[in-house]
Amino acid sequence: MVIQHKYIGKTMGFSAGLNLGCQLPPPEHIGAESEGRKPLPPRGSDRDRPRAALPSSRVPADFIWPILPRRPLQLVAYIIIVEIIVGSGKVLNFGLVAHDDRKQAMVDWVLAHGEELSGHGIFATGTTGTRLQAACPQLSITLLKSGPHGGDQQLGAMICERKLDVLIFFVDALSPHPHDVDVKALMRLAILYDLPQAYSESTAGLIMKSLAS
Repeated sequence: MVIQHKYIGKTMGFSAGLNLGCQLPPPEHIGAESEGRKPLPPRGSDRDRPRAALPSSRVPADFIWPILPRRPLQLVAYIIIVEIIVGSGKVLNFGLVAHDDRKQAMVDWVLAHGEELSGHGIFATGTTGTRLQAACPQLSITLLKSGPHGGDQQLGAMICERKLDVLIFFVDALSPHPHDVDVKALMRLAILYDLPQAYSESTAGLIMKSLAS
């Protein structure tokens, strides 16, 4: 009888023994012996078994890291994009300053917001920073110079260099200050660079709530 073999696109003649249970030879064997080629292993043998995973040295880079580019410029752009995406959870730098009669109020405020401040950087001037370190040893506090000796100017320089994110300054409004010029200069820079700033407990609390939300 003449049938159309589904594996190859030509008509072939086979004996009527097909009806007696004989199976058609797979396409890999057809014509192999006549051409002197070695027939491929039959289906169901080792050839069809799942192959083992390639060694790591032979696995293409695109398979291991499908989302990482391999060119230097593309990798730099990728890192920048990742930093932008996770930028909302970045570490903030807080500048904490308090006049003499307001230092205990600053310590109490930091104790009340210790959990919110943990993980962020704190830059405090002189005695204020020393008292905060003693009261909150779990926080990361960097000590600067005292206000009259240049601490306010150090914070002002950080504002100019965009290294400070929030300024909390508890001001004593009832007492004169010998370094009032430095205090005004620090406030002016905070306003000039549009830095979030607070000069009392209530406004500082509002800033912390806005950051948390």
